[in-house]
Amino acid sequence: MWLVFCANNSVAEIKKRLAPLVAKANVQVRYIEAVKTVPLESNLVKLTAIINDYDYVICVSPSCIEIAKTQIALAHAAKFLVMGKQSQLLLSKYTRNEILLPQTRQGIDALIDEVLCAEHDFMHKKFLVLNKTGASSAYRLKERLPDLRVDFLNIYQGQELKQVAVDFQQLFEHDRVQLICATSSAIVAWLFESCRIREQITYLDDIVFLAWHVQITHKLKEYGISVSKIQLID
Repeated sequence: MWLVFCANNSVAEIKKRLAPLVAKANVQVRYIEAVKTVPLESNLVKLTAIINDYDYVICVSPSCIEIAKTQIALAHAAKFLVMGKQSQLLLSKYTRNEILLPQTRQGIDALIDEVLCAEHDFMHKKFLVLNKTGASSAYRLKERLPDLRVDFLNIYQGQELKQVAVDFQQLFEHDRVQLICATSSAIVAWLFESCRIREQITYLDDIVFLAWHVQITHKLKEYGISVSKIQLID
């Protein structure tokens, strides 16, 4: 069995994305909603009013795209930047505007290295970053490109569903879980802390992890998972 931990608003998209891998492996999959995403409605109203004031809009995650899809469709000329192919595929459902992304890696540093640093004209354009409350990765734009004209707008926050009842002992001993797919760094932290609190952390020792994007691989390494046990989804 595979376990997929995800946000409540992304289950359908994740099922669609994983379908070829699930069919190839011929396994059962259980989807567990571990985080609830909460749109910040007042900032979405603001986004409706300002999205056409910018030359480029950076979407930091698939959840960001789903939450702002109505506003994204209103962008007439703005080009979009994303950090990986999954975000590109999702974003292309809501806009026909140009979408730029790194080609050899994923994540904010890849976006900076392969896209932003490759075009000096970017320094004369206006950028808007659509962000999650508390997320820090996008702020590396200001660290690495301090002269970039960029504004940040938090459009959602994530709330851990601490009341989710997950019987890890049942899952790992009876259902024989072989692989876990965590779709965000926050979910990785939630998973490991949940197991630690219940003194069930050893159940994760022999599990293979499927990382939704490169930042998740970094988070898994922080929790001691070796590279040999991490697979990055294509």
